[in-house]
Amino acid sequence: MLDRTLTIAEEAWGRSAESWDGMLLGGIGMFLGRHGDLVHDGELAKKLERTGTAAKWRSQILSASSNGGFNNSGTGSRISVAYRFVLEAWNKGRRPANRIEG
Repeated sequence: MLDRTLTIAEEAWGRSAESWDGMLLGGIGMFLGRHGDLVHDGELAKKLERTGTAAKWRSQILSASSNGGFNNSGTGSRISVAYRFVLEAWNKGRRPANRIEG
């Protein structure tokens, strides 16, 4: 699972400090843990890449998880937000019958 997660992150965002962020890796890992048998790794990496850089992902996750300070900003909630973002990226452009429900 770790190898798949790291490979997808590298294919999507290259080898940079932002690519190895724990929130991003945790979100990808959670997604693969729940839905890995339904996912083609190369396709997931391309979808993640199309939605933005790792730095942009990180910024959006931090923003969504803190929600202006109203939500718990712990790492667990950030990984859950990252998982939801990965799920949304995977489902984007898919027909309802081919989407993965979170």
